[in-house]
Amino acid sequence: MKNTAPTMDGPPKTSRRSGSGSPRYIFGVLFVIYLLNYMDRFLFTGAANTIGVELHLSLSQIGYIASAFLIVYTVSTIPLGLLADRTSRKKVIALSVGIWSVATALTAITTNFLTLFLSRMILGIGEGGYFPAGTALLSDCFNRERRARVLSLWNIAQYIGILGGYVIGGMVAGLAFGSWRYAFLITAIPGLITAFVVWRIREPQRNQADLELEQTSGMVTMPVISNMEEQETTVEVKKASLWQQFTRKIVGGPDVDAGFFLLCAWCLF
Repeated sequence: MKNTAPTMDGPPKTSRRSGSGSPRYIFGVLFVIYLLNYMDRFLFTGAANTIGVELHLSLSQIGYIASAFLIVYTVSTIPLGLLADRTSRKKVIALSVGIWSVATALTAITTNFLTLFLSRMILGIGEGGYFPAGTALLSDCFNRERRARVLSLWNIAQYIGILGGYVIGGMVAGLAFGSWRYAFLITAIPGLITAFVVWRIREPQRNQADLELEQTSGMVTMPVISNMEEQETTVEVKKASLWQQFTRKIVGGPDVDAGFFLLCAWCLF
């Protein structure tokens, strides 16, 4: 069993983040955006029957429109996530929210299959960038002792958004002929507002919450390994080296785990 020896790493340092840089403030903004994210996405599902009747769309065309969003969303997530790693997360979020809010508003003025198809594609581009950038931003607002709890609370927003999308989309679409268009306008306007709000927040530095936790504690634990543990580790390394030499001679390639040979034997018999 390893012992640990505490060492002082300078005087404790604290960071008082308040206002637009407060973790709670950022959490609230991102919670609302996440809710709108799923609400905008499922508005179409809630109003699909009415939209199909009014625009004379077949079931196949409605399926193509839904698939357009998912395909573009899947493809755009990775490059936008890489962009969030290299640039400001809040700017990626603001850009994403702005794009999908405009796409939602454009959905309200579509008149045929093609324009509706294109608007849902643009929606996929915007929503694809929010989740990776939002997760990274929240992770830097809350340290590792609170992060899982905060992310679980954040994810509640998506279920509220799904429920809201179905309810608002279905109820508004059933009010009158063409009323489904107002449902998309209702959710597009808050999206544009939150895009401006998130652009104005004070973004934390990367890994700031964990660094603040370490500075506040003022203690860094260094592992102290006993002589017995060093001897055991040396024996294990020697054993590993012998096994690696054996596998390299047999296979002629990189190190191979014993499970590899067991798998080969199972396949043969």
